[in-house]
Amino acid sequence: MSLFHFLWKTKALPSVQFIVWRALINSIASKDNLGRRGVAVVSNLCFFCRVEVETTGQLFFECRIAWVVWNHCYIWLGLGSVDHHDYVSHFLHFKLLNVPINVNVVWGSVWIAVVGEIWKHRNKHIFKGEWLIIPKVHLGLTKGMVLGYI
Repeated sequence: MSLFHFLWKTKALPSVQFIVWRALINSIASKDNLGRRGVAVVSNLCFFCRVEVETTGQLFFECRIAWVVWNHCYIWLGLGSVDHHDYVSHFLHFKLLNVPINVNVVWGSVWIAVVGEIWKHRNKHIFKGEWLIIPKVHLGLTKGMVLGYI
């Protein structure tokens, strides 16, 4: 099953699947991508950590704040993980071998939920001035899992 076929099979909300699809093809509106498209940005640093240039990979996986979100997710699920900084590899990490497709659909939905929550909280910070609070992200994930992602 191809990467994108797997993505569209997950039980995530279509709006979140769309954000993840854009992230996987590196066309999400990160500061780096906006700059390459000719959009003037005041600073190209990540909105969360304000240390590194905000690229797709940095925003969702390399940023120290995103790392904390993923780490909380791994602990919550009782998993150990090797973190991939490449978003496609990171997504495929949630596709298990030799398990029924419905199990992989659930695991893929977990990944999509985390990426969706990071994106949502980034935009809340940009447009509403709200800071990312890890327990709020975790609460959003659990509500999302119950109400729509899984």
